[in-house]
Amino acid sequence: MMEVVFKFLRELAESLPDESIPLVFKGKQPLKEATKYFGEVKESKLISLAEGIGLKTSAIADLSGKIEIVTGLVPYALVEVPAKNIEPKEISKKIGEFDIAHDFHTLLFMTRPRINADYAQEKGYDGSGVKIAIIDTGVDDRHPDLDVTKKLTVIMREPPDDLQGHGSHVGGIAAGRGKIRNELRGIAPKAELISIKVLDSRGYGSSIGVAKGIELAVDAGADVMNLSLGGPGGPRSPEYAAAEAAWRLGHVVVVAAGNEGEYGWATVGSPGCAPSVITVGSVNKTNDDVADYSSKGPVPEKIVKPDILAPGGNLAFYCDEKRRVVSTMSTLARWRCTHDTYYVEAIGTSMASPHIAGAAAIIVGVLRKQGFDYSGREFCDTVKWALLSSAKPISGYSVWEQGAGLVDLKGAIEKASKVKRPQKYEIPYEKPPVPHPRSCGRIYANILPGEAVPLIASFSARVPLSSIGRVAGLALSLYRAKRSAVAHDILNMEVSILKMKTEFAELREELTVRGEPIEELSDIIKILKISVS
Repeated sequence: MMEVVFKFLRELAESLPDESIPLVFKGKQPLKEATKYFGEVKESKLISLAEGIGLKTSAIADLSGKIEIVTGLVPYALVEVPAKNIEPKEISKKIGEFDIAHDFHTLLFMTRPRINADYAQEKGYDGSGVKIAIIDTGVDDRHPDLDVTKKLTVIMREPPDDLQGHGSHVGGIAAGRGKIRNELRGIAPKAELISIKVLDSRGYGSSIGVAKGIELAVDAGADVMNLSLGGPGGPRSPEYAAAEAAWRLGHVVVVAAGNEGEYGWATVGSPGCAPSVITVGSVNKTNDDVADYSSKGPVPEKIVKPDILAPGGNLAFYCDEKRRVVSTMSTLARWRCTHDTYYVEAIGTSMASPHIAGAAAIIVGVLRKQGFDYSGREFCDTVKWALLSSAKPISGYSVWEQGAGLVDLKGAIEKASKVKRPQKYEIPYEKPPVPHPRSCGRIYANILPGEAVPLIASFSARVPLSSIGRVAGLALSLYRAKRSAVAHDILNMEVSILKMKTEFAELREELTVRGEPIEELSDIIKILKISVS
């Protein structure tokens, strides 16, 4: 499989042989020292850390590779390698297992009463003493509602501030203070926020950058992590492995399911598809219907995903505070649907996820107050049990759309306040509507079994430098789908083209080749028909 993918990349870089391709190498052992660093460090330090996780840095140097990121919670390294030096078999033999760095992206009056959040504060549970890490575009510490106690980043080309706005909106839902407008306070308004920037001002990052963000959250002592982001991946990818490792260490990980539900089944992204994490789908703001955009299961593992639902807003192509979720606005970002000076409107599972992160912070406080003396996976599993076992199923939807149902924080508090021993809840398994996919994060529509369609299989060499990594990740996703044993995993070409048009429109300003703007989609895409036997 990798031979075909890198054939794409070699073709892609024929006219740009010296441009770098982001590769992710898997090391041999974790390294605690690697979890401690963030920000810019000397190249010699990164080389030392890469050696510490078991990579042959001399072989990387022979490829003219440049080490960019090293993670130690789970051992991975991001290495930029010139396209002309990529020979998959030789690289695997000399250095070890590797993959392309996949792209990750954001998943775009108050909804507190919908989940019984006011009951928590009536009982004195407001998130005090609990730390929530928002692993996102950053969180604006200038906003009066956002109590940010620590700011970290893995995005080196930008300051650690939230220049996009997504992370600040998410942080306000989880733990906004409500100082400006009390009715717009978050689910756990006294919780501390740790801002960890893994997505840039456009809302994009990488799989290994997300993994690095998770380990920074672990090192910072986060009790709960919220990841309103996702992308293609699976058990062998760094963000998936990091999320599972954090859970084992006792950090509750909450992840948005994704906004690809309109494209069909098996659309949950990574790390939302990881078994342990709490994967959050969305219901409308105006009723209890599952939102059309909310991603659905199944996932590669034989488990039910998503796990639970929370309000994420109605699908709306216009600004409407009754249909969208209102939360805090970054003072450094521009936002289309501005509610007032301090708040903006948004929709998506990105907005549903921090409702659950805030709820999880409340349950952490409940367990601590009543003396629940367990840690690690047992503690996290018990938090998840309290939330899922008390959720309210919604009539007319399968578990593959809603998991356990709509969160009920009152019911979760009542369960957590009485529990004495570790608990674990598994949603009863039902036969999925389609077979389990081989990987997570289907970006495009799944089609009916038996249909054979062309795939976007290769891209012309005119794709510019800044987009090579994104196109490489897309090529890999498409090829993996083609290799799947079941026909429903094959991707519909027409929908793929439509998605690429959207991507192209967003990137038009930066898509350049040798200083000349690319004006036509045909300039960057080459369509090949591939058999699907």
